[in-house]
Amino acid sequence: MRARWLLVGVALTLFVSLTPLLAFAVTGVGPNSDIPGQPLPSAITTDFLNYLGDVDDVWSFPMELGQYVEFDVSAPLPLQFDTAIFAPSAKSIWTATPHAIGGYVSESTNRVGWYCYKSGTYYLDVAAYRASGFYEIRGHSHSYEVDDEIPGALITPGVVGGWVAGVLETDDVYALSVAPGSRVRVSLTTTLGLDATLRVFGADATAVGTDTPITASEGTNAAKTVTLQLAKSETSIYVDVHGRAKEGTYTLSCAVLPKARVGTPVAPRRMSKSKYYSVYGSLRPRHTKGSYPVRIYKYRYVGGAWKSGGYVKAKASNYSSYTKYARSIRLPYAGKWRLRAYAPADSSHAASWSSGYDYVTVR
Repeated sequence: MRARWLLVGVALTLFVSLTPLLAFAVTGVGPNSDIPGQPLPSAITTDFLNYLGDVDDVWSFPMELGQYVEFDVSAPLPLQFDTAIFAPSAKSIWTATPHAIGGYVSESTNRVGWYCYKSGTYYLDVAAYRASGFYEIRGHSHSYEVDDEIPGALITPGVVGGWVAGVLETDDVYALSVAPGSRVRVSLTTTLGLDATLRVFGADATAVGTDTPITASEGTNAAKTVTLQLAKSETSIYVDVHGRAKEGTYTLSCAVLPKARVGTPVAPRRMSKSKYYSVYGSLRPRHTKGSYPVRIYKYRYVGGAWKSGGYVKAKASNYSSYTKYARSIRLPYAGKWRLRAYAPADSSHAASWSSGYDYVTVR
């Protein structure tokens, strides 16, 4: 996220004076480069950005109390950009703190949304930070009141924003619906001063005031994240933003983590029980070089059934577009064996098995 949205109160003149390049980025702009911008003409809008010239496009749009607005802004690579929504009181995107900051929901689409607690004219900023190109805005809205208790407001993976306080309006509860058995990451970012707790409840919860959350993140830090694995039969959770002290706005991001793609391990078809042999495979996307992100499970055919022989961890080495995992293995008994790879869940991916086995005869 661009640093300027975090440097609240820094004067524009000071920013412009930093370097000639930054001065060009500020002065070489289009007619809607700052608040009040231009009215958003329709639900689908197309325009152009250049990160060395026309850096920002600011679009104004009206909101009514209780209305939720969400924008999907898409652009083909190489253009990369951020999105943010500013309040009616904002005078400039360079000095104001955004109400909501968008997040990528795919390689080319950035999503940002806001629930309106005060009617007025709001501002959507689309800001390029790499390359140039055309982008498209698709917006939609609906009206609801974010409930302070279960069942809450129904949401899907993406980014929403709101406002809570330490008294009176203490909770915003959302019902997140996902595919069965998903691995979910929920992140909460709050404005400076707001002390809020991020709590997640199971689908069988009935009240955030009395039930125990399955996981929570609290403290005075502005950013909080929890990651949880749903059971194969679970398709929903309740997410509660609980205000503890003071008041302020927040941005809530919910994402379903993708599974890593684990290639079937490759081993010699015949092995000697007294020797070690290299076994390897592929892992996408790339993982950290030198780490051990993959387990190679060993199964021996005994008495008409496959029995587990445990696993060994394989080391990662990186190539241009993927990770290669490898490990020297010795299978200590003669007979038929099979190998399968498994990547445990991590902070960015759900757990995943290789689609197949590799079969080995040991003599």
